[in-house]
Amino acid sequence: MYVILAIFVVLIFAGLFFVVARAVMAVLEGRKRRAVSVRLAAVAARAEETHRQRRAVADSSAALTTLLPAIQQAKEGPRRVA
Repeated sequence: MYVILAIFVVLIFAGLFFVVARAVMAVLEGRKRRAVSVRLAAVAARAEETHRQRRAVADSSAALTTLLPAIQQAKEGPRRVA
């Protein structure tokens, strides 16, 4: 009788240990994911800002090109100097 009770108690403790270990691992994994999400959001915001700046430079360059026509190349090819 006592052997069965001891085995039952050991199994209960093992089950509780397993459940607590899984809960701790889940919490730690959630914290890791949250930290990675914050870093990823910062990188995405920085990339978006860089893209916006490049787009603004390209737009201003295109606007300047419409005002000042580009230098036309000679139809015969490049000029030879010597």
